[in-house]
Amino acid sequence: MLILVGVAVVVVAGDLNVGDLTRDPVTILHGDPLTGVVSAFGVILWWFTASICLFTLVLSRSLGLGRPIRVFLLSSGLLTLLLAVDDQFLIHDELAPNFLGMREREVMAVYLVLASIYLFVNRSIIRRSEWVILATAFVFFGGSIAVDYFVQVTMTSADTIGVGLDWGLFFEDGLKLMGIAGWSAYLVRFSYFAVTQQIEHHSPEAGGA
Repeated sequence: MLILVGVAVVVVAGDLNVGDLTRDPVTILHGDPLTGVVSAFGVILWWFTASICLFTLVLSRSLGLGRPIRVFLLSSGLLTLLLAVDDQFLIHDELAPNFLGMREREVMAVYLVLASIYLFVNRSIIRRSEWVILATAFVFFGGSIAVDYFVQVTMTSADTIGVGLDWGLFFEDGLKLMGIAGWSAYLVRFSYFAVTQQIEHHSPEAGGA
């Protein structure tokens, strides 16, 4: 309901077409149904992972999970939620540069600072978790950023644009998707084991043992 009210306000205030805010972008733009399929999978994974973290956080008090784990779940969920919104609405690509006056690199720098704070605050939990999966995800993210930079630097002439650019985008977006998948796998597995181990710890069989 709040979303619909917000859409109505934006439509009236901005004198926009209602359909532009309610219909599927591919339908509006008459594009191919597979347009942005890799990006769409990534966005789905972001939202899925954020939901898992925040849902586990809701369960954490009743399960008796410690404060460090709750802080980890909260910060993981909020950071993932931010990245989901960014990918869904092209914040660092379009909204921030056009409406906030921030360049893409500045937005990415903000995300890097937030990620560093996240890692520092949760370092004790991360060290005891399957951190290799998380590290692998960051390697993929770093690879995606490196490919993006390489494409921007090298694909400057008409002769190099085309097949080279296509494959550059393939590797950039492919590495990003693999990074998101690794991030998702890490947090989903953490949430699963946090819940199941706590349940097993408090089960009658465990108490009897």
